[in-house]
This record gives sequence, C-alpha cells and structure tokens, in this order.
Amino acid sequence: MSLPPTSPSATGTPSGHAVPERNVLRSKLIRARKALDPAEWERHSAAVQRRVLALPEWRDARTVAMYIAVRNEISTDEIIRRAWAEGKQVPLPRTGWGQDAAGTFVPPSGTDASLRLPDLILVPAVGISPAGARLGYGKGFYDRLLALPGWGGAKRLALVHSLQLAAFPAGPLDIPMHGYATEKELIWL
Repeated sequence: MSLPPTSPSATGTPSGHAVPERNVLRSKLIRARKALDPAEWERHSAAVQRRVLALPEWRDARTVAMYIAVRNEISTDEIIRRAWAEGKQVPLPRTGWGQDAAGTFVPPSGTDASLRLPDLILVPAVGISPAGARLGYGKGFYDRLLALPGWGGAKRLALVHSLQLAAFPAGPLDIPMHGYATEKELIWL
C-alpha cells in the first residue's frame, strides 16, 4: 500500500502543528474518517480493541491512560469496561471540557493535567505515519500531556482506522508513538 506523501516545510525542517501541509492532510483524514458508516466504525473499533486487549503490555499494565472517542475515533468503550473489571486505574480526560471554534475539545483553564503515572497510553489520532509520528487536531494537547514528567516511560499506542495511515514529517513538538493499532494490524515501532 502506498501512503499519501506530504512535503516538508519551505525551510526543509520538520513541519509544526499548524503548518499548511499538515492542515491539508488533517482535513483530508478527518473527512475520510467522518465518511465511515456506523457499522464500519463499529467493526474497526471492535477489531482494534481486541488487538489491544490481547497485548502483554495490556495484561501487565496497572494504569492505562486513554480517551473517550469523539468524531468517529476508534472507540475505547470495551477497553475501559475491561480495565475497570480487571481493577486497572483508568485516567481519562476530565469532564467539563469546552469546544473551541474548530470543534476541538479543550480543557477548562486551570485544569490540572497531573494523573497517576500510566504504564500504557492509548492515544487517538487524526493520522499516524509509518515512523510513529502522530497527527492530531493541531492544538498540541496530547503532545503536552505526553511530555509531562514521568509519562515518557509508558508505552504509547495510537488507535486509528487504517485509512488514517499517511506519510508526513513529525513536527518539532510531536511526541512519537511506540506503535499503532488499526483494524488490520498492530505495529510496534
């Protein structure tokens, strides 16, 4: 499968969070994900969740940070249920978040992002590169969260639809993923 290329910035350095090339790709991938019919989204989500739940990293983790899916992101509902049933700690984004003009969920000002240190972090993405670069909504929320002291020791796994795989350069502030899971495969990098 060939991946759609993106170009580096005019200076030849890696692109940042909001450069035009990344914004064009971001819009394309969001449209493609939004176009999934509900049955296909459910099949993809179920397959990805089965892959995660079969991992030794899942089995060994006591704390698994993850997200609540929005906008056709891969669902984590079954993973959350299993984590609670197995007595795992599950840090989730805080409630009370607002939305900015672009519809991106943002934490309320003054939010304390300190959580118990996770062993495994399941991260949503708009896109993921074969090298583990993650394309988000362009606000850098997950990059700031993943850069918190102590969070670097956890395995980071992006949960995405296979249609979200794309070739693009990492931005200077991007925190790379250790792997990604799609409905077709799970790849550790």
